[in-house]
Amino acid sequence: MPAKKPSPVIEFVLAQLKKNPNSPYAEIVEAGKKAGHKIVPVVYGRARVMAGLSPKKGKAAVKKQAAAKKQAAKAAAPAIVKRGPGRPRKDAAPAMAKRGPGRPRKSDELAHLVARLQQAERLEAALRQIQQIVASV
Repeated sequence: MPAKKPSPVIEFVLAQLKKNPNSPYAEIVEAGKKAGHKIVPVVYGRARVMAGLSPKKGKAAVKKQAAAKKQAAKAAAPAIVKRGPGRPRKDAAPAMAKRGPGRPRKSDELAHLVARLQQAERLEAALRQIQQIVASV
């Protein structure tokens, strides 16, 4: 499929940018008025990108730049394996690789509540004994 030919306005701006790559937008607009073209900022920006005077912008360009940076960082940095929380190191001892029991299941909430109350009662009894020992000293 042949490449689409740019519009006459973009061709005009490209020609002006070839003459003077540093010419500001206002100068090109004035020259465009004299030549019978209406030049808007988007046309000026696209022509600068086409001439290679400005970096390409947009979602695809940003993704390409990010991918290039990531690739360069991978090549420059030593291979570091990132681990998430709870993931053991590869060189860790087998005992360290085991994980804890986690959260209790929701189905035994009542049994869990009763166990907590009993634990609180035992702690309260232990506190009373400590108070008696301290009071007797």
